[in-house]
Amino acid sequence: MAQATPPSLKGINIFLKTATEIESRDPIVAYYCRLHALEKGMSIDKRSPDARQFLTSLMGQLESSKTELSRTNPEVFTPDSVVGQAAVENKALQLFAFADNRDRSGDFGPTTVKSFYTAGVLLDVLQSFGTVGEELEKCRKYAKWKALYITQCRKNGETPHAGPLGGEEGGEEAPDMSQLGGGASAAAAAPAAGFNLPPSQQPPPQQPSQPPPPQRPATPPQQQAAAPAAAASGTSSMPAPGSRIQAGAPHSNLSMDQYTKAGKLCKFAGSALQYQDAKTAIDYLVQALNLLQTGSE
Repeated sequence: MAQATPPSLKGINIFLKTATEIESRDPIVAYYCRLHALEKGMSIDKRSPDARQFLTSLMGQLESSKTELSRTNPEVFTPDSVVGQAAVENKALQLFAFADNRDRSGDFGPTTVKSFYTAGVLLDVLQSFGTVGEELEKCRKYAKWKALYITQCRKNGETPHAGPLGGEEGGEEAPDMSQLGGGASAAAAAPAAGFNLPPSQQPPPQQPSQPPPPQRPATPPQQQAAAPAAAASGTSSMPAPGSRIQAGAPHSNLSMDQYTKAGKLCKFAGSALQYQDAKTAIDYLVQALNLLQTGSE
């Protein structure tokens, strides 16, 4: 936006900047970044004249974007739609997986930092849709901590530690990628197409604050779109070439919640197809099929 952000609303600049960076390739994600900025801005300052004028202008921009997006993606704004949520989550997990892969291989350059940083921002945006699951919250904290940790190490001329610190060093525990959505394994080798990673851009150097390592749950947290455990080892839930998934008979005693969850998994698959991400779409569809046939994913 051409209008400068008022000092009282400087906390929302991070979301507006991220929206600008990804808008050309991911306009839906950019829309929700700005919507999150608006919601956050309204909670910070909606009374001062400068803030009121800025937020009103941002509302107008969002309305224009919504009208434009509705022409090409009408399902995004329909009641109970999860397309927007899926788009933000998939983008965040793609960037996180890309950054985590580079970090564990010893690449601590600006691209790795920027990817961790942006993944953390998008996982903040995801909170606009409601409470996120435990593994996504781990992912959000880890991405932010890792970006600050690498930045601080580079500033001090130190070599960062690859992966989570853990143990006695008190570093943030890495999330269990097998409990996250299919997008987490879809982009371990490269970021999603169209995401610009300017080498000069890094998050502002701060002293990283490491939250206590979250305890791994005894059972996997309930996610709307949990990926199969095979995703963590790099294997895919796709059927072997030339084979077909057998339809089979549905489970004899499915609850309404299970039907609802299966429907959401199918919607997540549809969102992945909008981003030409066939693997993620297949992962979600296989989960939906397993849920309908066995009562579990």
